[in-house]
Amino acid sequence: YNSNSDTMPHNHDFIEIVYFKEGIGVHSIDGENLDIHSGCICIINTGVSHSYKINNSQDDKSIVVKNCIFYSSFLGDEFRPNRFIQDFWNKVFKGNQRPPKKNFIQIDRDYNRDYETMFNMIEYEIRAKKVNYLDIIRNDLINILIRLFRDHLENVEKPEISSANGELMEKAIKYISEHYNSPLTVAACSKNIGFSTAYFNRLFKIYTKSTFRKYLQKLRCEKACILLRETDMSIQSISAEVGYNDPKQFYLLFKKFIGTTPNNYRGLTIGMKNTTPPRKTNGEPPKK
Repeated sequence: YNSNSDTMPHNHDFIEIVYFKEGIGVHSIDGENLDIHSGCICIINTGVSHSYKINNSQDDKSIVVKNCIFYSSFLGDEFRPNRFIQDFWNKVFKGNQRPPKKNFIQIDRDYNRDYETMFNMIEYEIRAKKVNYLDIIRNDLINILIRLFRDHLENVEKPEISSANGELMEKAIKYISEHYNSPLTVAACSKNIGFSTAYFNRLFKIYTKSTFRKYLQKLRCEKACILLRETDMSIQSISAEVGYNDPKQFYLLFKKFIGTTPNNYRGLTIGMKNTTPPRKTNGEPPKK
């Protein structure tokens, strides 16, 4: 369905799988707020409250959602409705992997058509109602669930960056290096490469081994080092030049990342420039 307005918090007596096909916003679920965008998929146990809030900054102020709803008994009487995720997880992985403690799983991923294609196959069988269509739907649903749990497991235990995402991360790093001295935000960087803030933060940390905030602070301090070495600008001017209008904040961060104060760093580098290293003479006095 296509929704152009926020939804009120609600819950269901059935299991719900939600695939976000288009649009961006926030999914409030079981007390947590999670970013949503094209490609996100979520499974929710019965009785779990959730709602959608649309991001009105997008051109098309709406989200397009595909839902697959079913009772746990459709897959077998051994599954308890309020613990379906945990029960099915244990059945799939046979106790080799710990099931999620939450009553939902949401996977924040790039847009791809894998899940959408599987949803369309189920929709076709429901509409066509050919011989044994319910058996085919059941198998398709199991396929979706297994893939969803496998994707979740890989995201939790073995986070990897695809080549496409690696290129986008490089684009983000280039963007940061070009705008490091402006009031740069995670939202601006993520929007520049078309990711949600939450997804960008997760990939950025995997790719750089650092949070966005620490990466930007360290980069600004490194740029300040160049200015301290190569110019006679005042510390206050350098602070403003690299993006800090508060010199006190700049001093604290510089010492944290560089290990000394800006003044000491400048004094050390000037001293190094003015020191001429001794010339090797093989025991002979240097020629005049």
